Parts: sequence; C-alpha cells; structure tokens
Amino acid sequence: SWSVVSSEDGAPWLVVTPLSGELAGGAGVDVAFGVDRSALAAGSYSATVTFASGDSVFAVEVALEVSEQPLLVLSSEVLSFGSSLTDTLLTLANRGNAPLSWSVDGLPAWLTLEDLAGDLGMGEEGSLRFTVDRSVVAPGSYSEDVIVGSAESEDRTVTVSIDVERAVFGVSSQVL
Repeated sequence: SWSVVSSEDGAPWLVVTPLSGELAGGAGVDVAFGVDRSALAAGSYSATVTFASGDSVFAVEVALEVSEQPLLVLSSEVLSFGSSLTDTLLTLANRGNAPLSWSVDGLPAWLTLEDLAGDLGMGEEGSLRFTVDRSVVAPGSYSEDVIVGSAESEDRTVTVSIDVERAVFGVSSQVL
C-alpha cells in the first residue's frame, strides 16, 4: 500500500488524486496532479508532494507559472431603456489575475456616461452609470453598440437601445 504523507499546506491550488492505494508487485498507478489557478496572482508557485510505501519515501516537486491575464467582464451585454427609463448601471469586473484599464469611446449623442475610463485591480468591480437624453433625437427606436475597450483584455460590446415617444399636439382652425 502507498499514500500521500504530506502535501504543502501553503499550496491550496494543488490537488492530488488519489491520495492512497494498493499495488500488486510490479504494478503501477496513475496519480493525477491538478491545479486551480483561479485565485492566483501572476507569478511562480511550487510545492512538494511526498509519497510513502512502507519504508520507502518519494518526493515530487511541482512547479507552476501563472501568467498575467486580466479578464474584463460586464454584468450585461444589453441595456434597454425603453420609452421611460433615463439611467441605469452596468457593472464592470476584472475576473483575471492582473490589473486592467478600460475605456468607452464613440457614444451616440443621446447617451452619456459619468466616467469614460478607469482601472480595475485583480478581482475588483466598478459601475458605469449610463444616462439617456431623448430630447436630442426624433421619435423612434434607436440602438447602438457601445464598446468597452481594454488594452489588457478582450473588448466587450454592450447594445444600448431607447424608444422615443412624444405626444402629438394638433391645432384646429375650426370655431365651435
């Protein structure tokens, strides 16, 4: 029989399976080493896994390199203001392991933002407040793709739409 007698406590990113087993003479077993990079910042990581069988001890060194990979994520790909909503929030998040900068360009005349650019650290979130001004466009339906760009991550697109309705006022020259 064999077992993993120690695995680095400081390496929660390392998963070893199985942790023990039985082997017949001359037989072998596959032991899988897996990693979870999701909570790791960019950098180098290492750990030692020690196996024991009777009086035999064997150590395996595990090394991991995590590269910088910021990941821009938006809370929605569609913002629909309909005919009455005037403002709404869109959440930006960095789900990656390195900082990123973001910016918004090319807004239509009827759409404004409080902030057109910003920075997000690893795991941080921020909000964009979109506001519409229906007075600058004629009645009808409008839709525009707004690009939230990032030099460090893939650009994201949000489709923003509004409906503009105005009461029709008529004047009659007939006298009652």
